[in-house]
Amino acid sequence: MKIKLTMRRIHTYSGLFLLLFLLKFGVSAIPFSHGKQFREYYKDKPQWETRFEREYEIEVPEDAGPDELRVIGAKILADLDIKGSFGAWRNGQNRIAVHKFTFGKNTRVFYQIDEKKIIVEDNLFRWDQFLTKFHWIGGYQQSRIIHDIFALMIDLTCLGLIVWIITGLVMWWQNPAVRNWGIVAIASGWLSFIVFMITM
Repeated sequence: MKIKLTMRRIHTYSGLFLLLFLLKFGVSAIPFSHGKQFREYYKDKPQWETRFEREYEIEVPEDAGPDELRVIGAKILADLDIKGSFGAWRNGQNRIAVHKFTFGKNTRVFYQIDEKKIIVEDNLFRWDQFLTKFHWIGGYQQSRIIHDIFALMIDLTCLGLIVWIITGLVMWWQNPAVRNWGIVAIASGWLSFIVFMITM
């Protein structure tokens, strides 16, 4: 009885604690399955507007790797007084792309190496992009501590799902009245998963 009560409490309170993080993944996954509908809706609507374009110069080694490009991207954003999470990569031989993203807005910066010119564009709001960004935003690679804490919460959410499965299985097995229906549910779930993996 003590084990059963412990499992029930772990199952309940971990779910309540992680409720919004689980909801985040559930809602934000919608555009991945309905991308065609979102693209159709937004196809005639502008996606970006130019904030400014001006002369700018920063040294970019031809053989700059991902880590060095990230340092260059951070310097570009600092020079432009643009703050937020970002990614940086080479967008062609003579172009560096830096994307700054938050939950509400994206900004992309293009540094044209050969022309020594920088272009800053802001993303006009789209629900599909907001939700997909909401799905994957985070990670330990950003510089602010708040991003590390958020990434830790995502790790805890993933761990929480595993805990839910384990505690759910234990509680189900301890209740003989629903054991047969549980076997049907598990078998059906496994079968559907295997079918999808084989046929997709």
